[in-house]
Amino acid sequence: TADPKEFRLIFQSNGELTLKSQIGLSRLNKEVRAGQQVRVIELPCHYKYGAFHSLHDKADGVELSSHLMKSSKLCRGIVFDSFMKTLMIDKSRAISYVTKKMSFFQQDVKSSLPIDADGQVHRVVANFSLIAAVGELSSDLKIFDWSEGEPTKAMHVLLKAWIRSRGGTQSFEYEDIKNRLKDLVLGKGSSKFEKVDRTTKSPSQKEQELKYGKNSGSYHEVVLDRV
Repeated sequence: TADPKEFRLIFQSNGELTLKSQIGLSRLNKEVRAGQQVRVIELPCHYKYGAFHSLHDKADGVELSSHLMKSSKLCRGIVFDSFMKTLMIDKSRAISYVTKKMSFFQQDVKSSLPIDADGQVHRVVANFSLIAAVGELSSDLKIFDWSEGEPTKAMHVLLKAWIRSRGGTQSFEYEDIKNRLKDLVLGKGSSKFEKVDRTTKSPSQKEQELKYGKNSGSYHEVVLDRV
């Protein structure tokens, strides 16, 4: 039998609920997994004009949003058809073009990432490189009137925003532990922590789980081994 045809989908959401919130609303009492975070890439959307970097020739974000909605209803499907027809004229060239652009993007990002950046981050970088490469191809095929490098620049901006919102380039599990500990420290306050100085003798581990110390005028957290 012939091999089944396969394709991938890239979807977008309005972002009203995060993946963590969605799982919480399901009432299954489950935690977000690293694989889910890699497949469902959550991007912060807080720019100068709300979701927009630029208003172009519109008065505000509302007018621009309305314009985009009206235009998408009027022109839907046209770009995809044009892209596919142009793509199939020389498919080999398109594949080679995208592959090279993806490699350039990944190498550029790799040079700016820490050496110990987790594999989860590199998987997301690969996804971003694909979107950037297809964007560059669309510009090269005259499907969109974008200047060369503009799609790549946009993907770099979004990738950096994702890394910032994620908390860094370590594994999801590592970042999750840091965030949980931070929430514990900030949430429990004085009920779980006491101020200490250099003259205070360290209490036994049975008396408290965490210490909240003061050193050279700035506070720092002291986590005992058994925590």
